[in-house]
Amino acid sequence: MAKYLLARRRLIAAWDMADERKTDPLEKLQEARRLAVEARRKLADALAEGHRGPVSDNTRRHFVEAQAAIEAIDRAIADENKLGKRPTKGGNDALQAKK
Repeated sequence: MAKYLLARRRLIAAWDMADERKTDPLEKLQEARRLAVEARRKLADALAEGHRGPVSDNTRRHFVEAQAAIEAIDRAIADENKLGKRPTKGGNDALQAKK
């Protein structure tokens, strides 16, 4: 569990740093996916160690949440790729293009 907590702290810190460096939504999503996969791998390591009881239940729950986040990020990346890069005027072009 300690590995997971450390990985989670690193994930949050790395995401904060990535958020400051990246401005393109697709780049942010790709970085978020990389970090979520890293967290999932740490959780898998903790599960493989064979912990029992509430720690294991929490680890399994966090693993499932991490996997769900990865799948959601994958869908968001696919959506960004489908949308493509469009110039924006005041941020409403994407909304107006759908109307």
